[in-house]
Amino acid sequence: MAQRVIVQDGVVSYRSSDPGSLDMDFSVSGSVNVTNQVNIGDNPASPGLISTPTGSGVDLIIETHNDGIDFGNIKLDSQTDGGAIVLNNVSWPDGTVSPVPGMYLGVTALNTLQFFTLPSGSTPAYQIFSATAAQLVFNTTLSTVANGAGVAHLQIFVNGVKQIEGALKAYQVTGANQVTFNVGLNLNDDVEFYAFP
Repeated sequence: MAQRVIVQDGVVSYRSSDPGSLDMDFSVSGSVNVTNQVNIGDNPASPGLISTPTGSGVDLIIETHNDGIDFGNIKLDSQTDGGAIVLNNVSWPDGTVSPVPGMYLGVTALNTLQFFTLPSGSTPAYQIFSATAAQLVFNTTLSTVANGAGVAHLQIFVNGVKQIEGALKAYQVTGANQVTFNVGLNLNDDVEFYAFP
């Protein structure tokens, strides 16, 4: 199989006389300086790959240098075709949201990240009741989500005293808009609900 090196207009390329031949490796020991652009692959249907040798365990480092005044960035850009950036099989972003300052990245679907807006403040929804004698069940217009590990969705106060959720504590969440106390309350007890988003 014949092959040749062609240098023309600053372009170095390996070519084979056999169009059906396998790709040829072109290894460089040391540095390659590119003044404009490196195109990886000439087949639009195949991915362009820059990789370290299989099984080598060495890092692939892409870096820019600065002189303390001028700084170069590392940019991963999918251009304007809507393609995503994929890191360890996690795609980002899904392209449906244009980010603005103050947004954060979160998961929208399996292996997909997207921009989200932080909830407007941390002000909870609020509702107050005056208990009837021995009242156990309170149906509210608020979302009553049980508190989870390290996350409080609901806080309830009786006459200003915070109540603790649990079967052996003060109350339990028994519905999407319902709380049931384990012991009946007194007549005219003030019961305050704070529901967090």
